[in-house]
Amino acid sequence: MQSFEENLKKSLDNKAASLDAATLSRLHRARVKALETSPPWWKQPAVYAPVLGSAAAVAGYLLLSTYYLDSNLIQTTVSSDPVEAMEIISLDIDLELVEDLDFYDWLAQQECQVPIDHRFSF
Repeated sequence: MQSFEENLKKSLDNKAASLDAATLSRLHRARVKALETSPPWWKQPAVYAPVLGSAAAVAGYLLLSTYYLDSNLIQTTVSSDPVEAMEIISLDIDLELVEDLDFYDWLAQQECQVPIDHRFSF
């Protein structure tokens, strides 16, 4: 049993054999002209568009994600020294101050970020 392509090729070859010389010459010239004017497959943008688009998307994602992560990092400092932890526990201070250390640290950072001209303006 022959495939569809083989049957089609035979049918087209039979039709081409019955064409006159002038028509065959015109078809041949049109084919050569079409092949000369079309760029090779590797120079066509349709080949590179998906690859370049994907690469641009990945590069953009990496740039934006690293910028976002760098700008939104929360800096925490935790002491791993047990002696320092014991000193804090043994101090005779108000525990409410220790509980609000994060707030005071945030407040100090905010004061450092505000320009001098705007610190005391009401």
